This record gives sequence, structure tokens and C-alpha cells, in this order.
Amino acid sequence: MKLTKCLAAIVCALAIPSLASAHGHVWYDVTSHVPQFKKLVIYPVVDADGFSMVDENEKSLAYKLNDYLDKKFVRKLKFRTISLGRSLAENKEIRTDEEKYKSLYDTFASEADRGRAVFDITAADGYLVPRTRECRIETYTSPRTTVTVGMRSWTEVRDSPQGNYTTNERRWNVAHVIPERRMNLFHMDIEHTIYDRNGKKVLTYENSQHSYDYRTDNYQEKMFKDLIDEFRKDVKDIQEYFKEEKEKSHTGAKVGFRSVRLPSNVAEDPCIVNAVYFNMKDGVRRWTKGRPVFEEGGSMLEKYYVDGAISTYSLERTWIPPHASTWNKTVNYKKQDWVDARGNKHTMQVTDYITEITDHYGVYSYRATVSGTFFLKDSKTDQVVLSHSDTEQDDKTADAYLHLMKAFYKKADKYINP
Repeated sequence: MKLTKCLAAIVCALAIPSLASAHGHVWYDVTSHVPQFKKLVIYPVVDADGFSMVDENEKSLAYKLNDYLDKKFVRKLKFRTISLGRSLAENKEIRTDEEKYKSLYDTFASEADRGRAVFDITAADGYLVPRTRECRIETYTSPRTTVTVGMRSWTEVRDSPQGNYTTNERRWNVAHVIPERRMNLFHMDIEHTIYDRNGKKVLTYENSQHSYDYRTDNYQEKMFKDLIDEFRKDVKDIQEYFKEEKEKSHTGAKVGFRSVRLPSNVAEDPCIVNAVYFNMKDGVRRWTKGRPVFEEGGSMLEKYYVDGAISTYSLERTWIPPHASTWNKTVNYKKQDWVDARGNKHTMQVTDYITEITDHYGVYSYRATVSGTFFLKDSKTDQVVLSHSDTEQDDKTADAYLHLMKAFYKKADKYINP
């Protein structure tokens, strides 16, 4: 498999959302003329404080994170790997000369220098640098709250001589106290970069998660694994969308690209900036029959070009205060046989219900919003052929942005592929 396919897969893995799932932000240099990747060096995961996590103890957190990244993601791409976050002695290729490989942990003046060292020592085609941008527990108190809850009790009769009906219904209100409770909200943000043997970036990926679904004793391991699983799934998605052969089936117009105005929170994050442009370009091949011009500066042969402005690209959180809901509890259930006028036997069912209260503590809910306007313009005249403005929402900003791009290109396809 050529690197283009592998990385494309990787790329996907990184951020090209299949609109039904959660994804991160990915950028991939599709014009990189890198050779077929056969071997990849995996650098140790860097923690949120900037320290490399290296440990030979298989029960340590550092070992588990590096091991999972290697076995559950990189090896799925069929690369031979050298994981520097575990014991080097585990890799039989380097077991006989471990000292030489230890120099790869050194600090290098540039990625070009590191790329040369990686290739000289390992003959690997590239290397992956994983980094934790954020990893923390936010602890707060869900306050004691008194709410009014509507209660109900009733009897449901089924298959009786009179048919189905409800009886003995009673309704009342109660003042219910939701107690104070300490809450843990877990946050993690990861970033991965793949470089080729010359130290040139060929892929960047960023993804984050904010969740209550973990325990304090193992949240770092569990969150990291969940994010790596999304990474791997994205890779599979990109393999479907991003194949070398797919370009041959595109017969529509060539489409170039110009700059997009970005809000400050996006402009300051290279991973997101790269992903915005990558998905804008790749959208041509995903949702039209056009041929995107990935090269910077466009092409004299392009018929149209795309530009635009993003006004909002944010992940906002909303406080959902403590509240209560009810569920139906069965108090009593009985069956009774009876015979109709024709002598047929039936069984009547009588069920008594009463509502019970469930507490819901105060939590933060996350919602991504992306608003923007994109234009399809004639390359010769700079005249606007089509414009599309909208606001999209989803669980993650990468997904909301893809919704916006998909809607734009679905409209643009009739011009790009008349």
C-alpha cells in the first residue's frame, strides 16, 4: 500500500468526520511525494506538562498509553513500528544495539535534523509525535436544590371484558430535595503529528473530549484510548473517501482555493487552521465530481475557486441545573381468567403503578457551533457563481464544519459538474 493510501487513511483517522460520528481536526499533505511507508518510529506520548512518558513497567500509565497507540492504531496501518515509549529491548530489531537508538530521545535543533537521525538509525520512512495538549479533572459542586415534582399513581387493566382502560388515577405534587453532590468533569485534548524522513510534516491531527463517563483512578488511560479509537475510525473513513484511484473518476471542473477569514480562536491554532483548509479542499472530491487543486497558489487550469469567511467556530458549554424526572414503578401485578359469551377463555391483566423520582445533578453540556459563508467564484472574472451561508451545530466543531461544507458543495456540484 502506498503511503498516500496509508496516510490518507491516517489522515482520515484524524479528522475527516463521517458525519454520523465524532471526529477531530485533520490535515494531510496530499502533494507530498513520500515513498511507501514501511516502518514508522513512534515517539513517546508527551504529557500536558511537556514531559515524555517513558516507562518499561507494563502496569504503568506511560507504558499503557504508548503500547495502545502502537498496537491499536499504527500497526492497523500495516507499518512495522519502533515504539520509543516502551522498552527498546522489546523490539528485536534494535535489541542488539540499544545504545544507538537512545540518541533518538535527544533534543534536535530542527525536525529536519531529527528526521535525518531517525532515518539514519532506523531506516524508517517517518515518525509520529503524539502530544497531550490538556488532561485534567474539573471538580465542582452540584448545589442542593428543591424542585416541585408531579407524582401519579394508577391502575392499568388489559384484556378485560370491558377492554383496556386506566382506573384509580391520582395526581399530586411533592417538594423534592436534590442533595448537593461533588462532580468530576474530565477533559483531554490530544495532538498527533506525522513527519516524513526529511522532518517534513505530512499529517496533523487534534481531537478533544469532555466527559463525566470515567473514574478518577483511570481516566487518563480510558480517555486516551477512546480518542485513539476515534483516530483509527477516522482513518478507515478516509480510506473510503481518499484513494488515489478515485481522482481518475472525477470528470468535473478543476477547483482552486483562496484564503478564508477565520475568527481569532481558530487562527491561533495551526491544527484547526490546517483542518479547515484541508476539509474545504477535500470537500470537492467528497461531495462533487470536481477535481480539487491542493497545491498552494492554485492552477491556471482551474475553472472555479472557493473562498469565504467563518464567523463562529466554537465549542460552548451550557450549565444544566439540577432537576428531577420520574419513572413508573410497578406496585402490584395480577392475572385473572375469564370466559366470554362464546366460551372462549381470556386472561385479564391488572397492574398498579406509582411514579418514583430520579435525581439529575447539575452538569455542563457541550455544543459546537460553526457559522460561515462560502463562495464559488469564476476564476477568470472573480464573479460569484454561488454563495452559501449557514450555521451548523454538532457535538464537535470538526463535525459541524463538515456539515457546512457538505451543504455548500451539494449546491455547488451542479456548476462544478454540469
